[in-house]
Formats: sequence, structure tokens, C-alpha cells
Amino acid sequence: MQLKFSMKQTWILFTVLIISITLMSCDEDPYYFEDDFSTVPAPYDTTSAQRIIKDNGLKIYI
Repeated sequence: MQLKFSMKQTWILFTVLIISITLMSCDEDPYYFEDDFSTVPAPYDTTSAQRIIKDNGLKIYI
């Protein structure tokens, strides 16, 4: 048994497939959460950091 599809049937099938995939991928993500910055620590104070320059040119801030 051999299946025969015309060009029109193939085009309709392809179009329906693409539209279905596009519509399914447009749903909202159920695992999306807003960013919570309430637990982020305060930034470090770098104004009083000491700079040490090693012999090889490496700069270290303490």
C-alpha cells in the first residue's frame, strides 16, 4: 500500500504543523518567577581597600 499526497495536501499538513508548534510554544511559562533581591547582601565598601602590587605586576586589593 502506497500513500500518495498531492502538493496541496502536503502544504496544508506542513502549515498546520508549523501553526500548531507556534501556538503551543506561545504559552506562558508555568515555572517563571520574579527575581527576588531581598536576600542579596549589601555591596562591599571598596573605598578603604589597600592596593598591593606583586613583583609580577599582579594587583591585589585588601
